[in-house]
Amino acid sequence: MYILPDATIKIYENVPFDSNYQNTCLFASASAQRSYFNGLPAKTFTKFTYQRANRDYIQVSGIADDYFNVNYLSFQNTPTSKIFYCFVDSVQYVNVGCARLSITIDVQQTYMFDYELLDCYVEREHSVTDKIGDNIVEENLPLGELEYNYITSFPAREAGILEQKYSVVTATTFRYTYKEGAPGDLPTIIIDRSSAPLTVDGIPQGLFYTQLGDFDKAPLILKALVDEATSGNVIDGIISIFACPSELWHGAGADYSPYVTYKVPYHNKLPFTPKNNKLYTYPYTRLLVTDLSGCDGEFRYERFKVEVAFSGTMPLQPNPVFLLIPNSYNQVIGLPSVPNYNYMLKSTALPQISYTTDSFKEWLAQNRFSLLLNGITTTLSLASAGTPPTAATVAGMAGSAISTMTEAVRAMQLPPQLHNSAALNSLAPAGILGYQVFNQRVTEQYERIIDDYFTLYGYATNRLKVPNRNSRPHWNYVKTNWCNLEGDIPADARQQLEEIYNRGITFWKVPSEIGNYSLDNSPS
Repeated sequence: MYILPDATIKIYENVPFDSNYQNTCLFASASAQRSYFNGLPAKTFTKFTYQRANRDYIQVSGIADDYFNVNYLSFQNTPTSKIFYCFVDSVQYVNVGCARLSITIDVQQTYMFDYELLDCYVEREHSVTDKIGDNIVEENLPLGELEYNYITSFPAREAGILEQKYSVVTATTFRYTYKEGAPGDLPTIIIDRSSAPLTVDGIPQGLFYTQLGDFDKAPLILKALVDEATSGNVIDGIISIFACPSELWHGAGADYSPYVTYKVPYHNKLPFTPKNNKLYTYPYTRLLVTDLSGCDGEFRYERFKVEVAFSGTMPLQPNPVFLLIPNSYNQVIGLPSVPNYNYMLKSTALPQISYTTDSFKEWLAQNRFSLLLNGITTTLSLASAGTPPTAATVAGMAGSAISTMTEAVRAMQLPPQLHNSAALNSLAPAGILGYQVFNQRVTEQYERIIDDYFTLYGYATNRLKVPNRNSRPHWNYVKTNWCNLEGDIPADARQQLEEIYNRGITFWKVPSEIGNYSLDNSPS
């Protein structure tokens, strides 16, 4: 059967689609596709012989030099409406009046409206939304060394007034009160041995907690307390002396320790404004809260439901623990109003306050009754006043009294004894107490690298879904690990399309914009 030569061939130059399928155009319809190609300058041949889709070349009239600037063509065999779009791979000289164009079918443009993508396993794509926290799938990208930006501290640290933020608190087995004297004089300490301990934070304890004031005021009161406790032989009743954030001091008798809210000023800022909001989430930026002594926590800004804030409290106990709980953070399902205590920080870095005792006075208080029995109180009183006993006095004493005096002389020679030294905090002298809050983020160099990567290739998805090819205003990148499509297309074309999606391809809305990544491609 004779077939009339009625094919139409159009040859184009500078069509921005590439034969390795990194970029193509997703037209809204077949008519929009035809309109685009009809609007391009083209060398057109009509009444051409029937063109076979499976043949990899076309021979056209003219010398080869006339076609070295072309890269694309289309052909249509009448009376069918199917248009085949092809890449021109190379041009060969046949003779003076004929050139051979080696071609490859562009399966994307040729079958764009003949197949449909079904659920595929999508590795990467440009997301439909880009609000902070919408896209948090891990990317496993290199981050480099992170920057630290100081934000604040809990309690707030202000230059020169650290001592006003903390109070000295004692935990004792006896109750005492103090009355301040004239400036520079030791306060008067009154020890009460008869008072029953109070309930502390809802739990009965055998201890009394007393606030001595700030770091300026406390030393005189502490010295007076130690002297009086030594003389009264209750020095062992001083169990602990520690620093407590003044705003967390609440005294005994409360049903529970109160909470103080610490707000973090918004500091999730980057060196420049990125195009992709995923850079405002973990691990590219994060909140670090640390006591610089081993207790620290990393918090993701996007997991705070309301504002970035924490609640602090300090239950009273001899070895205090500064508890810090993030508010409205990664809330427990079913308990939206209850903090998630799994993220609670427990700092034991609050400094214990050391103190010294007079060894001889302590010995004297402990042996007071035995001294009375031996009749040597007067002699030791002289020694306590700085007058050592003479040899004649000692010789006049008998047996056990001589032994007691020997112990006394040894006690007089002992230096003052330091207590509570094992728990000293080396950061306290530097004015660093409580929790320090930092914003950790990638450096500007890495931020720009990652932002460019997201601009080109979207975000990690790792889901079984229909790929997004049309969710952004200018371009969409899609990469699948398993592509699933259906349509009335040849099997070899289907295989090619699946391989294209598995390698990754960018769909542009407007052909003239291909490669222009300076456009704002944020979700509409």
